[in-house]
Amino acid sequence: MLKNQRALRLTASDYLASGRNGMNQQVASARWQLMLALQRLVPGFFERLRDDVYPDYARLADKKPGYWRTGYDFSMWQSRSDADRQLTPILMKWARQFNVEKETWILEGALQTLSNWDKFPRCREVT
Repeated sequence: MLKNQRALRLTASDYLASGRNGMNQQVASARWQLMLALQRLVPGFFERLRDDVYPDYARLADKKPGYWRTGYDFSMWQSRSDADRQLTPILMKWARQFNVEKETWILEGALQTLSNWDKFPRCREVT
């Protein structure tokens, strides 16, 4: 398989937080299907997240334990962990490349993915 056809490891928990904000199983399933389609059809979505955003995320997370916590929403993360807006512009630049900057659930999923990649480096590898 060619490098650009390979996908980063992704788990449902990266982009789904069942029960949050009134999300039901049908919405969760549809979102998960979208993430799988993006992984398959737009590999740059996760590759750019890894290559363009993750290094800054890792640097900032090293300085601040609990930089992203499961259960945070985007605005909570910004006020508690990124009040000085060091990562927000980098994350938003990535999101704008794929026209998802207004989809808060995708931004939250991206932060959860970055956190998982930080905790489990093998998940960042291209398979």
